[in-house]
Amino acid sequence: MEFENSVLPEMEVMTQEDMGFNSDAKEAVAFAILANEAINGHFNNIPKATGAKHPVVMGKICM
Repeated sequence: MEFENSVLPEMEVMTQEDMGFNSDAKEAVAFAILANEAINGHFNNIPKATGAKHPVVMGKICM
C-alpha cells in the first residue's frame, strides 16, 4: 500500500509489513516498545494517548 505524505514530502512512510512486522501483531509490538522504554528508564505512559497528567516510567521489569 502506498501513502501520500504532503506535510513532510521528504519522509518515507512505511507500513509495518514494510519493516517486516505482521499488522496483526501490532499490539505485541507496542507492548515490546513500551517495555524497552521502561527498561531504558524512558517515559512510557504516552500522556497524549492515555490522558495522564505527566509522563512517567510505568512498571518495574525484573530480569
